[in-house]
Amino acid sequence: MAKMFLNDLPGDGGVVQAQSVAGSNGVEKGIVSKTGNVVSFVFASAKANRVYLEIKKANRVIGDKLNPADSFAKDDVLYWSSTTGGLTKTATDNWKVGVCLAASPANATQAEFAFDGMLGV
Repeated sequence: MAKMFLNDLPGDGGVVQAQSVAGSNGVEKGIVSKTGNVVSFVFASAKANRVYLEIKKANRVIGDKLNPADSFAKDDVLYWSSTTGGLTKTATDNWKVGVCLAASPANATQAEFAFDGMLGV
């Protein structure tokens, strides 16, 4: 399953976070979800019914690519696949999540980007 990971620590500049309560199955670090117009990802794993942090915005995030054969250039707009997870440059039916910070060549499995999960805000 594709995931996103935070380089900055919560509380560092450029990070917007929120607390949530894990459901009966808990949550795993890096899992991406969308609630209304906001995309977020889990900062650290949490057991069932425990409080955890969701990251809504961050200056530097690492994300798994949907297709490692794709290459991303610096400043490419990136989207998260709404069906299978993973970063892509395809906007159709996907969630816009940010802008690529450094080139990610073909066959690289991850990309670094500025994450902004505040869709439509």
